[in-house]
Amino acid sequence: MQLAIRRVPLSHPDVQVMIARLDAELIDGTPAGGSNFLHIAAEHVDDGAGGMFVAYVDDQPRAMGAYRRIDDTSGAAEVKRMWADPELRGHKLGTRILATIEAAAIADGFTELRLETGEHLTAAVSLYRSFGFQQCENWGEYVGVPLSYCMSKRLA
Repeated sequence: MQLAIRRVPLSHPDVQVMIARLDAELIDGTPAGGSNFLHIAAEHVDDGAGGMFVAYVDDQPRAMGAYRRIDDTSGAAEVKRMWADPELRGHKLGTRILATIEAAAIADGFTELRLETGEHLTAAVSLYRSFGFQQCENWGEYVGVPLSYCMSKRLA
């Protein structure tokens, strides 16, 4: 299994296919009363503001993740659109994407990573905890949202 992680624009066709699959999974798997935050814009992942990464396994797009600047004052970035092909879950693609996101965010000068997920997404929560993320108060658009589970991590 040959793995390559590449930074790509949000408009890349491989990203668009994976985003559609992720959105369908989130919509189908969210308990009643929950909300999904599916929006990300191209300018969110432009150089210096964030980044979009795709993991290619044997030249096939199999996982993705992104980060974006939250605002101009906090030094925080948000992890967005993490997804791995169900056929390869358990092969640590999420770990590799998240490590890439963290390194890129540090290189861009961010001092904190935050994210929002669902508590019911136990594999995702487990991955984030293994990277040192801890539950935090809901922030920004996630305040007061049922079933929203926010996490954060200070960056070195």
